[in-house]
Amino acid sequence: QGNHIGIDASGTASISNRSANINIDSAPGTIIGGTNSTTRNVISGCVQMGIKVAGTTAAGTVIQGNFIGTDAAGMLPVSNKWQGISLEAPECQVGGTVLSEWNLISGNGNDGILLSGTDAHGNVIQGNRIGVDVTGTNALGNGFGVTISGAASNTIGGTVVGAGNVISGNRNSGINMVLQAAFNTIEGNRIGTDAAATLLLGNGGSGILVSSCSLSNRIGSALGPNYIGDNNYGIFVEYTTGTIVRANYVGNNGTTAIPNRRSGIYLSTGCGLTRIGTILGIDGNVVSGNKGNGVFAEDAGPTILNNFIGVTRTGIPLSNNLHGIE
Repeated sequence: QGNHIGIDASGTASISNRSANINIDSAPGTIIGGTNSTTRNVISGCVQMGIKVAGTTAAGTVIQGNFIGTDAAGMLPVSNKWQGISLEAPECQVGGTVLSEWNLISGNGNDGILLSGTDAHGNVIQGNRIGVDVTGTNALGNGFGVTISGAASNTIGGTVVGAGNVISGNRNSGINMVLQAAFNTIEGNRIGTDAAATLLLGNGGSGILVSSCSLSNRIGSALGPNYIGDNNYGIFVEYTTGTIVRANYVGNNGTTAIPNRRSGIYLSTGCGLTRIGTILGIDGNVVSGNKGNGVFAEDAGPTILNNFIGVTRTGIPLSNNLHGIE
């Protein structure tokens, strides 16, 4: 707690460590940071990772209240060249639902957060600011915001107040699920916007990208919709099975447009058993206000039902620039 690691005492310039700034290797129950400014670590400037947590017995690590990849003021990048946080361990907590618990994870070279491998399961990522500055109103991007690579049953966001992350301003996709990422839940986040879902802060790639044989991931819920705007595509799905997309606001905040630059939802090749919306109307997505199509389906297989496309939930027109569904 309260340290400057990889950065000088003034909190402005890198003094690089050569491996991870903090390396938790099979050490359970570690706490990194705290819930006030005196316990905050500034973890920046590393040649590799800001924090690495690895091993099945590193379970229960808690990372809260830190600035990772920025200066001590949280306004400028002092990049960790690889990831801000690399998790290869189970049941860790990054952030929290209380304002003082969230981490600022921005300015890193590759991923803000990387969850990788089969040991990375049951982790909870909540309330963080990933790819923006400390004010949450300016981009301060990582490469990707959050990457889930071959990891299963993790939660990004949540359904209670304060659980959603702001994942915006990143140079590539906001959330990137690859290499058989399975049974992960993405809900309650602001992806490409500020916390109020009004400012356009964007991600350079898709808001959420699901690819590479990923399996049965769930994006959104009636209690935890994601607000996804100002990305290249809002949600892009390819070569996956069983993805469920429900109750999200894609290209809008429920009343006004926060347009994605192309289609709101793009279903590419190999999207068997993908479902956009569900049998219950309350779980329909609002896919409106986008600069391309609302939904583009490139191949047979997906099911699209009970969504609001080109309108708000109350039926007020909020057009996509091209087709509703193509």
